[in-house]
Amino acid sequence: MGEEEVELDLPWKAALDDETFADLGYATHATSSMSLEPSQRQEHPPSQPPSTGATTTQRFKRKNFSKQLQLLSLQRYAQYAKDFGRIPDKQETQQLLQQSHLQFLKEGGEPDEPKPTYAEFLKLIRNRRSEINARAQRPPKQIKDDQEASKKAALTPAKRKLEEDRAKIREFIEIIDRTREQTGLIPDPQHQNRRVRPLHSAQYQTTVDMVMVPGMEGLPSLTPDPMEQMEAILQIHQETREVQREIAARLRTISRVIRQHEGHGDMEEPSSASV
Repeated sequence: MGEEEVELDLPWKAALDDETFADLGYATHATSSMSLEPSQRQEHPPSQPPSTGATTTQRFKRKNFSKQLQLLSLQRYAQYAKDFGRIPDKQETQQLLQQSHLQFLKEGGEPDEPKPTYAEFLKLIRNRRSEINARAQRPPKQIKDDQEASKKAALTPAKRKLEEDRAKIREFIEIIDRTREQTGLIPDPQHQNRRVRPLHSAQYQTTVDMVMVPGMEGLPSLTPDPMEQMEAILQIHQETREVQREIAARLRTISRVIRQHEGHGDMEEPSSASV
């Protein structure tokens, strides 16, 4: 990609909001394309001044991925989740990314287009989900203003294609999130918000049903005979096994919630269950 962008003052540009105009160039949009961490970016060196009437915008170098390749990768990932009823693991995800890249090349994609790694692809899913949630949570007045601006602006082929791609991405993300819920994986807080859950609830709050365990006075008295004591203890253990399993399962659920909010996800390679 070029190291500078020239932005002309066009009369129709004012009819579009910043997000709509920026999205016309998806691959260079800061939130619609996936980039690496800030520490991995390099700043462009200054170039020659632009011609009269134009302005130059300096940008950081980013590792961008083709929008077409993103769609192919998300489509295969979502289709796998739908067909098999579970989220692909790391090895399966890498195979899906390889297949998507080959399909991208067959459809005329650039041979030197970078293929996302496993961790980068999971980050891509989170970014796309965040964008969907941000658009869904805009105030009603802003949505109305955006709709009126869209009516005033001509619906160009590029804008129409952008809306179609957004609809596809939203469909793929919904399939992925629905599969995560069906398999018992804890949804991201963003996905919980999209399901209209209370926003004022505590971040770490989780529902744990109380399990009633009989007190010591409810247990049978032990006899002096050691063998009979052993049998009584084994009987108690057997009768409370389901309660013990329930307690262990709920403790694991609470642990996952705590780990999810510890904020160490970006420091370690995420698993497919974290997307």
